[in-house]
Amino acid sequence: MNDATTLAASGAGNAAVDRSRLLVPLGLLALYVIWGSTYLGIRFALASWPPFLLAGVRFLIAGTLLFGFLRLRGVAPPTWRSGATRRWSVCCCSASAMAWCALPRSA
Repeated sequence: MNDATTLAASGAGNAAVDRSRLLVPLGLLALYVIWGSTYLGIRFALASWPPFLLAGVRFLIAGTLLFGFLRLRGVAPPTWRSGATRRWSVCCCSASAMAWCALPRSA
């Protein structure tokens, strides 16, 4: 291996490292903003919607969008039994409890 090949390879490696150093903070920033805006949206929506209806509508919209996206990518639809317990526990228990807990309380 000559010096030109070594320099070219190390330059490509540095570019990949520089790009990953930029993408990690940008990804974390996107995560913080998207996740935080979800809870802010829940807080505002609870002013006019009941908590369990709000959780149901959120999951219906998100599930429809994700299902459509995956079908467009060619992923086979899931079977009903492939995770019914997990889906039920996430939709009915945790998300609804979180929406109920976010209700404004009088002191």
